[in-house]
Amino acid sequence: MGIALAAAYFTVMGAKCALPSVLAMLTSPTTGLTFAVGGNLSPQQMVARQLTLSTLAIALGKVLLGPVIDYFGGILSLQFALSTLAVLLGIISVSQPFMLFAVCWVMVDFIFSSCWAASINAIHQSFPAKEWSQQIASLAAAARAGNAIAFSLSAPVLHFSAPHMRPSLTLVLLLAAVSQTVPFFLLSLLGKHPLLPHDTQPQLSSNPDAAAGV
Repeated sequence: MGIALAAAYFTVMGAKCALPSVLAMLTSPTTGLTFAVGGNLSPQQMVARQLTLSTLAIALGKVLLGPVIDYFGGILSLQFALSTLAVLLGIISVSQPFMLFAVCWVMVDFIFSSCWAASINAIHQSFPAKEWSQQIASLAAAARAGNAIAFSLSAPVLHFSAPHMRPSLTLVLLLAAVSQTVPFFLLSLLGKHPLLPHDTQPQLSSNPDAAAGV
């Protein structure tokens, strides 16, 4: 289960790196998105506005989604987040109109904001309290690894796809979408039997002298 949770946050953070990896290409006439003609804003300004809205979506998600995660549990919430991210990233990978891209990416960031809280909740569901710190450390390490590996792979993926795909950034975004399915299935297989609530609490000693600190 620890591997499944680490894989989930690894792929989520890797997918989050997809946008900055191809950001410079989005406004290119040959490799990027299609923008409405005759608008008051340039493509660069429209992308900047979209990034602002995405940042606000992350903040809003952190405020609104916590109670939802507490109600449904971390494992189910994380599965929902992964499947939704896969669908949205899949749409983004094949979308050309900027407005469709922008709406989907704002939704990606809104869902992304729940993944850390859902992962922590899933750790509480799945492990005794004495193992929480170790699992959270593994989660944080997986996040950093996801960032580093995603950025390092983006350049060769773009180089490979450039002669075969238009736009060439499609493959980067498609891989980000497909990667979410791996931890989804791992959680489906391994997350079926969470601990009972009393099993997740620190255990007190049955020795009265130990309990008294003697």
